[in-house]
Amino acid sequence: MQRTPSQTVGPFFLDALIHAGDESAAQPASAMATEIIVLEGVVADGEGNPVGDAFLEIFDPFAPNSGTHPNADHHIESAGFARAATHANGEFRFITHYPGAATDRQAPVAPHLEIMIFARGLLKPLVTCVYFDGDAHNEQDSVLNAVPASRRATLMARRSPGANPSHWKFDIRLQGANETVFFDF
Repeated sequence: MQRTPSQTVGPFFLDALIHAGDESAAQPASAMATEIIVLEGVVADGEGNPVGDAFLEIFDPFAPNSGTHPNADHHIESAGFARAATHANGEFRFITHYPGAATDRQAPVAPHLEIMIFARGLLKPLVTCVYFDGDAHNEQDSVLNAVPASRRATLMARRSPGANPSHWKFDIRLQGANETVFFDF
C-alpha cells in the first residue's frame, strides 16, 4: 500500500486578508469601550519554534459596535473582529478594547476574546479563548472552570511585565508541553 501525500491548509493570500501597513490588524475601540489594550504574543509549534506563517482571527462576542480602522480607510464589518498574520519570529499583535463580561446570563461569562488559528499542517483551524489574568469574573465563568485547573494558565493573558499596563501577553503553543487548550466548534 502506497502512502498518500499529506495536505496542508494554505497558501494564505495575506495581501487580500491584511491591508497594507496593517501589521497589528487593529480593531477600533467604540465609544462604549472601557480600555484600549494591546494583545501580543508568539505562536509556537510543538518544539517551541516560532510559526512565522500563521494567521489569527480574534472575535469579541460581546463587542458593542463596529467602526472604522484607525490606520486605514476601511470599515470593519463585524463588531469585535480583527485579523493578523504572524511575523517570521511567530509574533502577532492586536490593538482592541478590553472585552466586557456578560453577567446578565444564566451562567456569567468572563471577559474574553475568541481566537481562531490557521497554520500550515492544520486541516481545520484551532479555536481557543483568551481570558485576562486577575479579572474577578473568571471565577464565575463556566467554560473556564470546566478546564482542569492545571491547564487554565494556557488560556490566560498576563500583563506584560515592565510594559504599559494596557499591554497583555498571550502565547499560543500548538502542541507539546504547555499546549494551549483548544475547543471543538
